Amino acid sequence: MVNSHKSPKDFKLLYQIPLGKVNICYNWGMIICIDTGGTKTMVGALGPSGKVLRSVTFPTEKSQARYIESVSAAILELQEATKATVSQISMALPAVMNEQMYFGVHGKSLDERHISLTFANLPWKGFNPGEELYKKFGVPVLVANDGDLAALYEARARGFNGRLLALPIGTGIGSGLAICQKLSSVHPEAGHMTFDFNGEPREWEHFASGRAITAEFGPSNHITDDEIWHEVAKRIALGVAVLIPVLSPDLIVVNGGFGSHFLKFQEFLTAEVAARLNKRLFSVPPIETSSSPEEAVMLGCYYHAKQIVSTHG
Repeated sequence: MVNSHKSPKDFKLLYQIPLGKVNICYNWGMIICIDTGGTKTMVGALGPSGKVLRSVTFPTEKSQARYIESVSAAILELQEATKATVSQISMALPAVMNEQMYFGVHGKSLDERHISLTFANLPWKGFNPGEELYKKFGVPVLVANDGDLAALYEARARGFNGRLLALPIGTGIGSGLAICQKLSSVHPEAGHMTFDFNGEPREWEHFASGRAITAEFGPSNHITDDEIWHEVAKRIALGVAVLIPVLSPDLIVVNGGFGSHFLKFQEFLTAEVAARLNKRLFSVPPIETSSSPEEAVMLGCYYHAKQIVSTHG
């Protein structure tokens, strides 16, 4: 068992204050960071400095029980491979969440508020993976939305102190806002905005996500036609042009699995967004891709853990 010499009660709550400032007293060891996507899950072992020691990726199980089994097996595999002690687990979920969650004191959320979880691209119901992993491994578990953690990573990696909007595009379209290198209290679910597309109301991610593009045009790494990439840019621009007036981002970062193709449509996207904005009131902020598009969420898990949990002794 991970960290079997400690039980949950050994992790003492120092004090309880609003979200983002919860402190737990224990020593840093290996941090398990879990990026759960609608299609695949990445589990990484990171050292205290944020170095990725090792990671594994596997298809996301649709069965709740098999998901916990596969993640647990990955954690044990990483512990065995690194010979390091797991001190905490930080995970990202593709779920609509009204707050982040923290498990580590008597099996309860540290702030003891009801926090709902709704999964758009997974058939999970009445399921809290963070609580299940806490019960299984007995180390603190932090849970947040994947888009929020993508934004946190991009802001911290850049040292960016403005308003950064991250758009992880993969099975769906995530979104997250970081302000001054910290998670915002705003939790946008931009992928579920509805547009009139081809004469019918459709959610943004249903026609502009990586999965939607692959279904219509084939695998992204096989697309070589600029006209197709221009069409992709138009679809993504519909949502981005709405988000700019609403969230006022100083920087937009496209990451996730689809972010690795960003340079193929970057110029088209900037032009299409500009064409949809009121130029007297708004300008297009820089739109960039990530230096680690496919690992951004996992690395955001690490920064979330560092931001939330203090070390003592």
